[in-house]
Amino acid sequence: MGEFKDGDVTMTVDWVPGKGWLLAKYVIANTGAARILVFDRLYVTAPDGARTVDPDRAWRWLDEGGAYRIAKIVTDVPKGRRVEIPDLPYARFLEPGAVLDGQAVVPLPLDQMLPYRQLPALAAIGTVESLRLTIGFAVVDSGARGNAIGVDDMQVWSMPLDWALPRQRLLQSEEQPVSLPMQTLTKP
Repeated sequence: MGEFKDGDVTMTVDWVPGKGWLLAKYVIANTGAARILVFDRLYVTAPDGARTVDPDRAWRWLDEGGAYRIAKIVTDVPKGRRVEIPDLPYARFLEPGAVLDGQAVVPLPLDQMLPYRQLPALAAIGTVESLRLTIGFAVVDSGARGNAIGVDDMQVWSMPLDWALPRQRLLQSEEQPVSLPMQTLTKP
């Protein structure tokens, strides 16, 4: 396994507003020698518990200071909450010298949706004036043990929370100035 250095993994984002939605198209490049897992595949859970990978899905909330955060990251289970299965995104491999593209789609007006059906820390505001995309990744090490799901270009990896969370690093886009409406009611 190659050595990881800060700056080896970078992300560019194009923001595309549409009728009723906002699209964040991103490209992540690994210019280093280390193999990377990118935590960018959230899922939808059916009433019977079956999971379907949704490559467009992302967590989203209003940050302190009023910026709107769109995120595909590993989060810890909230204190006091017990869960059977953590809200942990699936991961994709990003080999040294390779690039990975993806997207996140959020509704307009903007809403807030957090893992574990948490309520947002901040109330919605009328107009969002800036937004940022955050993607989690981890350097593959000898302790990486996951389960492959799917095949070929659709393959993702389910990693244990106790491996992913302490190893996660965050890629953050530049803050993008916008003027977008926000829903005043929050869905759990």
